[in-house]
Amino acid sequence: MKHIQMGICTVSGDQIVINKDYSTFLERVLGKAALHNKQLLPLLFDRSSFTEDEIDQAKQALSASLGGVEFMFDVNAHLLPRQITYQSNNKESVLELDWIPISDDNEKVERVLITVNDVTELRGLQAAAARKDEELRIISEILGPSERDWAQFSVNGQALLARNHEQLLILRAGGDPMDVLKKVFIHTHTLKGNARSLGLRRMNQVIHENEQYFADCIRKGAMTMDADSLEKKLDDIELAFYEYQKIAQQKLGRNVSKLDSINVPREPVSKMYDYLKAQADHSVNHILREIRSSLYISVRELFSQLFKEMQPLAAELGKLPPEFHLDLPDLWVGRPTEELFRNCLVHLLSNSFDHGLQSARVRELKGLSAQGSIRISAEIYGPNIQFIFEDDGHGLNLRKLSEMGMQRGLLTAHEGQDSQTVANLIFNPDLSTAREVSDLSGRGIGMTAVKDALEGVGGRIEVQLNDERIVEDGFSAFSFVISLPLELFQVDTGQSAA
Repeated sequence: MKHIQMGICTVSGDQIVINKDYSTFLERVLGKAALHNKQLLPLLFDRSSFTEDEIDQAKQALSASLGGVEFMFDVNAHLLPRQITYQSNNKESVLELDWIPISDDNEKVERVLITVNDVTELRGLQAAAARKDEELRIISEILGPSERDWAQFSVNGQALLARNHEQLLILRAGGDPMDVLKKVFIHTHTLKGNARSLGLRRMNQVIHENEQYFADCIRKGAMTMDADSLEKKLDDIELAFYEYQKIAQQKLGRNVSKLDSINVPREPVSKMYDYLKAQADHSVNHILREIRSSLYISVRELFSQLFKEMQPLAAELGKLPPEFHLDLPDLWVGRPTEELFRNCLVHLLSNSFDHGLQSARVRELKGLSAQGSIRISAEIYGPNIQFIFEDDGHGLNLRKLSEMGMQRGLLTAHEGQDSQTVANLIFNPDLSTAREVSDLSGRGIGMTAVKDALEGVGGRIEVQLNDERIVEDGFSAFSFVISLPLELFQVDTGQSAA
């Protein structure tokens, strides 16, 4: 036993002591000499991370097995640890354990053979390999969106995280916990939607898990949340977000500086743009295009990009990617409005994919094309631009909305009979008609986020019911009508929309 490079011993008796024949290597692993007749469990577990309850379970399992039939060992084997973290001589080791019963001719367990392997180096290599694999997965996800889209997501995400920390400060200053929670929930839900639209799966998963905590707290009336707990959850989200940022910068050279081209001073460049356009000189058209592309992004291009990013989600829901139709004036927006559209459109598309559009099989059974469609149109009305967002799915479940609204005290019986009043409930964060809450949607919070964001810039969103398109019983076809100030846009006349 002197030359075996493995910790080996047998134990027996009521005290579970180490028998005479054990490997010398066991002394090296445990950092103890003269192990004969010493109790095994204190040697193994007193310097480990095991709790007293776990140690007691292991002791009872061995006591029940020694002197008993082999069947008793098999029954209790799951209580014996297979791996422990062990402290010896200021060094932390990972030990792998194996427990083997040794029985007599009557199949009674006389001793138990234990092998102890120091797998610290192996586990370290495995952990390093796992981290490398995870890093490669994250790199592949980051490479999905364009550099500009990644930079926009990064800036947008940092802003949402900053808003969450503002709410944390409000809570620490004595703010209303429920109000803080709802705002944090909206910001987190928006960040999750943006991460999901770019295919950032691991980040999306972390955000979803913490969002679930916020949802549980809201459901319980915020009684289970304090500032320290909220801060820990926000830190978890930030850790996942900035892990992606670190890899993007260090491994791929991607950073928010990719947006520097739209950070130029807007007022003087806008004046130059207006002046050159007014000259009606075709020779400067290429200069105008360069200036405009440095200041703004086309709304048509932005919507098309976002729709393309969201298409893979349809497959995850077992649906065909819908057709996408745009009927828009030639509109351009700067970064603040681009961020607004990104956040809002992610929620609107998620709702259509998850709740509105049916699977190909269901659509065909109803005599519809297997592939659904989403349409966005816009027109200028005086000082505003009106957008209409609609899909050809089964519409709003007014019957279910009415039932849930009355059950939760959000509607009176009389109000429950008015279709428009019922439809407006979709903006209430306390109500959702989804049967399951997924990491895509289903909480009812997305439309609240859209409404708050639009109202924050002087806009509004309404539900417009469409009685002309017949859908299944209890449902009503509808459109979202969004109105925004024209001053947020550049229209292709060369003149500032302000």
